[in-house]
Amino acid sequence: MDLISSEQRHLLSIGRVPMLRKRSVLRHKLLDKLGERIEKFCDNSDSQWFLIFGMPGCGKTHLLNSLLWEKPEISLALFDRVIWLTDRRMDEEGPLNLATVCLLIASLDSPQTCDEKSEEILPKDEVDMMGGETEGLLGTSQSCSIGNKLKTILENIPKKILLILDGVLNSETVRFFDEYKANNCKILATSTSTDLFTSVDYLDIFRLETDELDISELGQLLKKFGFEAIN
Repeated sequence: MDLISSEQRHLLSIGRVPMLRKRSVLRHKLLDKLGERIEKFCDNSDSQWFLIFGMPGCGKTHLLNSLLWEKPEISLALFDRVIWLTDRRMDEEGPLNLATVCLLIASLDSPQTCDEKSEEILPKDEVDMMGGETEGLLGTSQSCSIGNKLKTILENIPKKILLILDGVLNSETVRFFDEYKANNCKILATSTSTDLFTSVDYLDIFRLETDELDISELGQLLKKFGFEAIN
């Protein structure tokens, strides 16, 4: 897609969706296949979790990122808000830190207001508590407070929300966001492990294989890095 509408740019920028890399190749067949699966996923009211699964480095994040920017029929037509959270955390405080970021992004009216909103949404003393020594964090009243606040804010947005958890490494992250998920929210995750998602009742899985890059796409990628094909 050569032209990105101002509406789509606004939607994805507020949601902190990363821009597409310049040296990248669109995997059109995979994008079409993933787009069809996500459309079916959105039509299924019983399912709130969708996982893009594959080994490290196989292109999960780039595929999802490309889908949102290149297919407005998915990002714009199916959702009113998109929130992108980069996980890749193993620490115990990871789920609460992600929830805090999600609270801030959900409150934004424009891409520039994140710092201004932070104190309003999550008071400083509550943020300071998150940095202290905690034990069994996900069972504490602090966890419940932040989780309930997140669920309330998302459900008070009378819109369809897509929440992205990119690079999930911790099962506690899955448990937290599953426990406090909003009814108007679909969750789309990327991960190298399906075992982290056993706490989810219904999980739609899109498996990304390592050999999905065809010859023409490989040739395009080489050209972007300055290599010429040899006949």
